[in-house]
Amino acid sequence: MWAITLLGARLLQFASALILSVSPLFYLYGLISYEPSNAASPSRPWLDKLLLTATVGVLLGSALWLASQTVLLTGNPASAIDPATLWVVLSDTSFGKVNLLRISLAALALAGLFWVHPPRLRWSIIAVLGGAIAASFAWTGHGGI
Repeated sequence: MWAITLLGARLLQFASALILSVSPLFYLYGLISYEPSNAASPSRPWLDKLLLTATVGVLLGSALWLASQTVLLTGNPASAIDPATLWVVLSDTSFGKVNLLRISLAALALAGLFWVHPPRLRWSIIAVLGGAIAASFAWTGHGGI
C-alpha cells in the first residue's frame, strides 16, 4: 500500500510542479501579447487559483512522499507520523534534503501568491520557483546527488 501511496504522491508532485512552472509562462508569453500594450497589469483570478492549487499539490505531495518513503525505509507504518523518524529522513538522506528544498520553494511560491504585486511580477516569480521545483526532481531519481 505504501508503494502505491508513494507513486500517487510523486504523480501529484510532478503534475503540480509542471502546472506551477508552465501556466504562468503560458499566460505571460502567450496571452499577454494579445492584450493592448497600454492596458494595466491585468489580474487573472482563475490563474491565481490554479497556481494556488498547484502549490498546495506540491506541498501535499511532498508530505505524502516523505511519509511513504519513511515507511519504506523503516518497514514500520508508525514511522510515517513519528516526528523524530521523519526528521532523520529529512536531515540525513539526500532524498530528504531535496524534499526539504522542494517544500521550502513551494512555501515561497505560496507566500508569493499572496504578497507579490503586480500580477505579472507574481507570475514571473512563481514560474521561476515552479521551474526550480520541477528541476529538483532530477536529484531524487537515478541522477540523484
